[in-house]
Amino acid sequence: MATMLPKVLEIERHQLADYARVDYAITKGEDEIAALEELWLGPNELRRETSVVRDRTVLAVREVRKNMAKRAITAKNMQGSLVESLRQRSRFAVADTVDASLRARCFASLECISTLTLLRHDMDGVADHVGGAARGLGHC
Repeated sequence: MATMLPKVLEIERHQLADYARVDYAITKGEDEIAALEELWLGPNELRRETSVVRDRTVLAVREVRKNMAKRAITAKNMQGSLVESLRQRSRFAVADTVDASLRARCFASLECISTLTLLRHDMDGVADHVGGAARGLGHC
């Protein structure tokens, strides 16, 4: 999971750079078309020149958008892996029935202990540099 962070940051950096490239290409195309409109070209010539600018802009953006789509798929797959990894780490046991049983017993035990007792236990553990889970809480 720790190795995912650099990969996620790299993907995000590339996505942001590609967003900027797409924005630049579109703005440049719009500016070129606006400049053509000020040249007082005939309707056919204006349409032809506008089509050239539009086609050039589409070609410039096409590869960038393909790369963005590939990275979006990669990010979605990474998200699935991360969710599954976190789900597995939050389990008490591998088997669903054992996990459910352990969770039920754990929460039943916690229900018997007051919140103030839990907080004091954790604060004592932190103060002793032992950690709250290292010492017993007592029984109901």
